[in-house]
Amino acid sequence: MGLTPTLEERVAFAGRLLDELSRATGLAWDELFLKIAVERLADERKGLLEEQAAVKKSRRAVCCECGEPYLPKRRPKANQRNYCPDCRASGAAQRAAAREYRRRKRKES
Repeated sequence: MGLTPTLEERVAFAGRLLDELSRATGLAWDELFLKIAVERLADERKGLLEEQAAVKKSRRAVCCECGEPYLPKRRPKANQRNYCPDCRASGAAQRAAAREYRRRKRKES
């Protein structure tokens, strides 16, 4: 037997391991396979959810009007103001745009 087990040796080891697990848990092989598969999928799903949460956390923006963090639908531009849905609905963005427009007009004249 070399350092790397052959396919037959790996299959035999897996069979013995499943026999032991089956005896220890009282589950048949097919039930054992199903349980292992479900647990593995649950672990993968948990990892994906954690990854999505981290991505959402990094996508947060801060409203220029109220200063509260919010999750924008698209990434806001760095050189522009951004507003949460509540402040945008109250007209804060329009008021700021009008203020900026009047400021620019005063500079021109």
